Amino acid sequence: MGLAPPDADGLDWHADMTPFNVREYGLARDCLDGTDPAGLDRELAARAAAVRRDPERLVDDLRADLSPYDRPVIEDPRVRTVLLRGYREALRVSHHGWLDDCLAFVGPWGFDVSSVAVPVLLWHGLDDGFSPSATPAGSPAAFPGPGPSSCPAPGTSPPSTRCPRCSTGWTVRTRCADTRWTGRP
Repeated sequence: MGLAPPDADGLDWHADMTPFNVREYGLARDCLDGTDPAGLDRELAARAAAVRRDPERLVDDLRADLSPYDRPVIEDPRVRTVLLRGYREALRVSHHGWLDDCLAFVGPWGFDVSSVAVPVLLWHGLDDGFSPSATPAGSPAAFPGPGPSSCPAPGTSPPSTRCPRCSTGWTVRTRCADTRWTGRP
């Protein structure tokens, strides 16, 4: 699940968010409001240059912020290969896509979510520090559809990598019923 609009009523947007994301999105807000228009660009340009030299560095940097459920996922050689290939390609020319994403995450959505007229399924891993539980909780009620779905095991990894029953789409309503996935590591 993505991040809720940062200006959603009653939302603690940074609650349970990784320190890296708190810093990065703070720099993005400083860019948008004019406090430090070039700070995020400088930071991401330097990080992107380091990642281009050594893509493993980004995986290593992210590891500390991953949930205990996500760490084994990125250690899988197949997943790691895909991640590293993606990082290389995403940053091959520049960091501007990363910059655009950060600015988009902290900006207004540009529409009222209550105007969405089709059913929406929101899936969220309860231990996802990159898009923490408090963030999506600020918006699901405004969407039509079955309501938010959550699985206690996955963090940011796709649900099918950790709990097959959480990837069944519209049949998952509020919590995964598969008790094998409810314990903490």
